[in-house]
Formats: sequence, structure tokens, C-alpha cells
Amino acid sequence: MSTETHEIGQIEWPGIESGTLLEGETIDTGLSLGDAGAEDGPRQAVFLTDQRVIHLNNNGGSRSAVFVSLDDVDSVEVASQARGLGGYIWGALSLVAAFMLWQVWDSPTWSPLAGIAVILIGVYLVV
Repeated sequence: MSTETHEIGQIEWPGIESGTLLEGETIDTGLSLGDAGAEDGPRQAVFLTDQRVIHLNNNGGSRSAVFVSLDDVDSVEVASQARGLGGYIWGALSLVAAFMLWQVWDSPTWSPLAGIAVILIGVYLVV
């Protein structure tokens, strides 16, 4: 059995640099991870071929490719990451903390600035 690989085909995907397929390898499915139409930001894609799984990542200046043989894959789970209420709770708590900080701190200059800073931190946590 030969372990020599030949670069035959190319993977073409919007926003992803081309990848190389092995001799006789065909792509069954391609999945874009994230917004493929975005002009900037990282672009990722996962391809399922008849021989392996290929993950291509184009993160601005750095590019990476990860290959896994189908023989090495036991199971796969695809799940969406749900946004919880945690960010909103922290945002509401920051409003309460900012109001309390503004009222308790006896400085006409620094208490409003500290309150605004805490509110901005809360907005960051929500976003």
C-alpha cells in the first residue's frame, strides 16, 4: 500500500483560500462556519469528502488547514451555541452598580465618571 499523495483537485469556496484534494477524492458536503459574505474577519469552512474531513481557516494574515481521516472519526455533533440571558443580567446589574456608585461616592467629578465607566462595561457585556 502506497502512502504517497498526489495533489489533484482544488477546493474553491467563497472567502477561503483553495485547498488541495487527494487523488480520487471528491467533496460530498461543504459547510461555511460564520458569515461567508463578510468582507473582513475570519472565514472558516468544513468539508466532508469520501476520505476525510477538512477544516480550512483564513483568519486575516494566518491560514490553517486541519485534516482528519474518516477512519479516525467516531462521532460528530453539530450544535448551535445559544445566547443566554447572562449578558443581559450582567448589564442590568451594571446599571444598578453604577447608580449606587454615583450616589455613594462623594466626589462631583469622579462619581459620574465611575458610574459611566461601569455602565459602559455593562453595555459591553450585553453586546
